[in-house]
Amino acid sequence: MTKECEPDILENYRVILDMMHIGMIDIRASERLDTCKAIADIFHNVPNLIMNMVEPSEIYKAMFRVAKRNGFEKYVDNLQKHCTQKVMKKDKDG
Repeated sequence: MTKECEPDILENYRVILDMMHIGMIDIRASERLDTCKAIADIFHNVPNLIMNMVEPSEIYKAMFRVAKRNGFEKYVDNLQKHCTQKVMKKDKDG
């Protein structure tokens, strides 16, 4: 049986997926192995968390916890803000 998601939860999953999408692009574009490892560390559990329908707020907490450990809090914070604005604008524009 599938759990139904409320629109705001789906919207947050979309933000998280967009964050992961940009993170993968950043990994591809980076020439620094330490940066690639940090970004991969932040996002590698996200697909499994989404698949298991973990609340978006818990996924954000997990990502920020790993980001802090890697010194990437500002990266994740800015990425979340950017992706949230992008998703909200897309929803508004239809």
